[in-house]
Amino acid sequence: MSFPTPPMRERMESATDDVADLGAPAGLGSRATSFYERSRINKTFSPLTAGGIRQSIFVLVQTSLGGGILTIAYMMRQSGFLLGIILLLLAGGVAAVSMEVLMKSAVLQHRYTLGNLMSFVFGQSIGVALDLMLFLYGNGSLITYFIFLGDFIPSIVEALSPGYWPQPTLERELSLEEMQELDELRTKCLVAALLLVLLPSLPRDLSGLRYLSPIMAIGIIYTEAVVVWKCFWLHLHHPDLTQGTISEMLWPQDDLLSILSRSVKAFSLCVFSYVCHLNVTPVAKELENANDRRIEKVSWRVVFVQFGIYVLLAVAGYGTFGDDTKPNLLQNYSASDPWILASRVGLTFTVLVAIATNTNPTVRASLCLLEVLFPFLKEPALEGPNAEPLLKTPPLMKRAPEEPRPRRYVRYCLSIACLTMDTLVAIYVKNVASVVGFLGATMGTLMMMVIPGLLVYKLPLFSSGWSRFFIVLFAFSAIANCLAIFQ
Repeated sequence: MSFPTPPMRERMESATDDVADLGAPAGLGSRATSFYERSRINKTFSPLTAGGIRQSIFVLVQTSLGGGILTIAYMMRQSGFLLGIILLLLAGGVAAVSMEVLMKSAVLQHRYTLGNLMSFVFGQSIGVALDLMLFLYGNGSLITYFIFLGDFIPSIVEALSPGYWPQPTLERELSLEEMQELDELRTKCLVAALLLVLLPSLPRDLSGLRYLSPIMAIGIIYTEAVVVWKCFWLHLHHPDLTQGTISEMLWPQDDLLSILSRSVKAFSLCVFSYVCHLNVTPVAKELENANDRRIEKVSWRVVFVQFGIYVLLAVAGYGTFGDDTKPNLLQNYSASDPWILASRVGLTFTVLVAIATNTNPTVRASLCLLEVLFPFLKEPALEGPNAEPLLKTPPLMKRAPEEPRPRRYVRYCLSIACLTMDTLVAIYVKNVASVVGFLGATMGTLMMMVIPGLLVYKLPLFSSGWSRFFIVLFAFSAIANCLAIFQ
């Protein structure tokens, strides 16, 4: 009796997945299994490669970190431990599915910017409008990063030069001259940050940041370790100083309407914390052997890393300060604390890398807008009008064509202009909460729920049952997130 042979493409995809996953073939015995286990360990700790799974995960995780990591404890204050963890899981599930949808759609249609993808699927006018909104969202995110740098860097300078800069005390407030002096320090720090981040923000793709990504993670890991340790130490040695009881922190002690209102705000903060979707399609373009299985690995592992970081910080931060938890968690700690000072230094580097990472897709969106008026700026990639959609897997080896010189110079000018304007806005705007809340409830909803939902409806990405489920999930999440605008 003979069995049907699978098509060649399916056999190639299966074989490629087996090699990529380094899974031991069945029936080869313990020595073979040990060999594959050692190979997996070597693969885990080997240097990052452009287009690899780990590099893609690092890029997307660092894109989402910044304001979200500092506001997530405040989110837990709004919802309590139990409801906060549920909301983190729900937002994480939506984020993973939406990343998977965007990456699969980009590979299927061979369109590697959100505007280009939506133009190809739904028409040119939608793509142009989307590119404009993504351009505004990208610059809004960059403004929030610079505002956080305006909090971090002056605090570091003041801590390294004690007594030199005026500080408010319980006995007196700062005079107008002293406040102007601190404002000048903040302005100088932001200008210095702009000069530091200009050069790393100019590369054409994101693979050049692969050497900075692991170093960036050190600041996140250190901050998390310090916050968790301080929470443990406080509860162990000074339980009388803790804010509230465990039962009060598990669930909000309010009426049902107040709980729903606070939950909507908390969910909006969770959504903003997971947003890394500006870089999803560029990562799909650089991902080697971008088949369905590797795309799913990248999407869900990104959310797994994000959730692990956020849940520990949220529980430890809220467990330490309770209802006194501030939107910027580090503001709850003393400015003279040396451990927190080191955390500010690490997070400053993290935000600088995040700025370089987010500048790339922001400028891509603006280039797509200019391409409508100036066709000679178009990149000679596989995204041309005669390009055919991919079937299941793209070619194993992708070599990007050389970027035209006019496009390169325009991209440089746009990068410098965007970063300069965002720095100027951050100099005059200091309230980051208003910027973060607006971006999370509006553009976060668009990129994480509306666009993926439309693509699931239009493209054959999943079975009909899963497609209907995902559309309902995106619609429910979008409604809940948009309600935060009216709170």
